[in-house]
Amino acid sequence: MSDNFANTFEETIKSKTARELIVQGADITFSKIAESGLLNEIPIFGLMNGAVKLIHDFRNFRFAEKIYRFLFQTQDIPIHKQVEFIYDYGQVNKENGYELLLSVIDRLDNLNKIDIMTNFVRNRVYKKITINEFIRLTIALERIPYPDIQNLPNYLTDCYEPGVTDMLNASGLLFESIIDANETNKYQLNTTGRDFLKYGLNKDIEDRDNAPVQMPGQMWHNQ
Repeated sequence: MSDNFANTFEETIKSKTARELIVQGADITFSKIAESGLLNEIPIFGLMNGAVKLIHDFRNFRFAEKIYRFLFQTQDIPIHKQVEFIYDYGQVNKENGYELLLSVIDRLDNLNKIDIMTNFVRNRVYKKITINEFIRLTIALERIPYPDIQNLPNYLTDCYEPGVTDMLNASGLLFESIIDANETNKYQLNTTGRDFLKYGLNKDIEDRDNAPVQMPGQMWHNQ
């Protein structure tokens, strides 16, 4: 990802005008926003060869849609707090924070994961998690199939679910709580897993029932 691309993303993050334009699209699908030409006025999308051209390039369209969703879901965070967060993110990784953030957004394979990621961002911005915890949580988010995320509350107590347990464990969210030579081993959420529930899905982790997770809200309109 080029320095120019990261610089333009930084320009977008810091632009009050870009925020105002993004808010205008609150009740419109992304494809309609692209067709309207609204994105052409936002620096990061102007660099991506124009919103209308994105419609005919699925790879770039998908990337642009994820960037837009990220910007929309974080537009209520004060600019100076976002800039401080991204600076810290870059410092601890010893890379350009804006480029790193774009790379994470690009790698997320489901649009709904953007909502979870922005919850992590918000909780880091307001110092509820450390920058290193943010990094661990976003890495886990990349690895988990989106449908398996709804099963996380089941692991507040000893649990094993074929397939799901393997994926969650490989994502670094579980530990073996019961090792049984005669039956299947059981797992519970480790510290990162509990943080994922609390700071990504806004789950009250003191509530140890197995009720389904309320997934991120319906603020977004799919195509």
